[in-house]
Amino acid sequence: MNDPTKVGIVIVLATLFLDLLELAFAKIVAFVLTLRFLLYFVLHCIVSVAACFALHSAISQWYVLGLVGTFLGVGILSNSDVKIAGQDLVPLATLFRD
Repeated sequence: MNDPTKVGIVIVLATLFLDLLELAFAKIVAFVLTLRFLLYFVLHCIVSVAACFALHSAISQWYVLGLVGTFLGVGILSNSDVKIAGQDLVPLATLFRD
């Protein structure tokens, strides 16, 4: 049976790891201390939670559910273009190419 607390912890930690990994490849780790990164991280977590909710009946192990949901959430959101108040939020690489 899936434990929501454990799945939530896995989602938060795996999302943070994937976001930091993405920033490390772009050599902009200092971006973590901005509000834009916080919005980016929260949006990733929300989509990952939605993916876990959709998959919870198909995957019975909490750790697999957390990782699969996180990779799906981050993968879906990283390949989309989200704008908040007219400013691009995702993907981050487009912010630094300009």
